Parts: sequence; C-alpha cells; structure tokens
Amino acid sequence: MDMATFKRRSFNQQLFILGAGIAVNLILAFIAWGSLFGVLNLALAFGNLLPFYQLDGWKSAIVLSRRLLGRSELVEWAITLSGGLMVLAVVIVAVLTIGW
Repeated sequence: MDMATFKRRSFNQQLFILGAGIAVNLILAFIAWGSLFGVLNLALAFGNLLPFYQLDGWKSAIVLSRRLLGRSELVEWAITLSGGLMVLAVVIVAVLTIGW
C-alpha cells in the first residue's frame, strides 16, 4: 500500500494497519515463549512501539498528533526529535546494563 492510499484511510484503519505488525510479533512471541524466536519477536514488537523515525510507533504518534492537533510541522518535528532522544536513552541504558 502506498502512502497516498494509507492517508485516505480512516483514523481507526490507519491505527489498525500500524498496530497489525506489532500484534503479530506479540502473538508469535507468546506462541514461541521461552525460545530464541519468541525473544526476537518480543524485541521486535517493543522496538516497533518506540517513536523512532519511520517505525510503527513514530507513524502512530504522527497519525494521533494530526488527529488531535491538525497537521503541524513543529509538532511532527517535536515527535521525531523526542522519539530519537528516547531511543538514544534506551540504547544508553541497555549498553550500561550489559556493560560493554
């Protein structure tokens, strides 16, 4: 599906489409619980929830902000930059926890 077709969908359909991949990863993670496949799917699901540029979490945040606040480049940039900072913080905490 191209972006023009996606934008013509209703708000609920857009969120459903963006959440479908995350839901599939969560279902597969619980089906394969305790295996490497399950862990990888759980990591993919949580990673996709982060509001990092072009991931499903970021796209969902943009769709929500457009619905609540209208189309605003300032808001979209704020979501993009704050999502990047959030992911950077997660990576720093992960590196410090692992002890690289």
